[in-house]
Amino acid sequence: MHSHAIVVELDAPRTALAVRFTDVNGRLYSDARSVGFSLDLAMKSDEQLPVIVRVDLPRDSLDTTGLHLAEPAPEGACLRHGRGLDPTAHLTDAQDTGMLAFGSAAIPCPAH
Repeated sequence: MHSHAIVVELDAPRTALAVRFTDVNGRLYSDARSVGFSLDLAMKSDEQLPVIVRVDLPRDSLDTTGLHLAEPAPEGACLRHGRGLDPTAHLTDAQDTGMLAFGSAAIPCPAH
């Protein structure tokens, strides 16, 4: 099965993001520091974007990663995983299947 990600939630301060991967076999794992996620703005390439300072794999959620940002995500920001020609990404599942790279997944506005 191929997995893809869906951005499912952004908190009100716009500094924590939950990303759910579909078609995960068992649960998500990372044998190293989870890297490979980045933010971008398609229309504003010169704008400084917040840094993702921590990636969590919550014990109570088998298919979700938690991304923590140094600053609030700007309106219109998009999320990528495994960007570039030789991407670095360490997320796998219980069958050692790597999570697929994806790009420009729109980050929704938080519910008020």
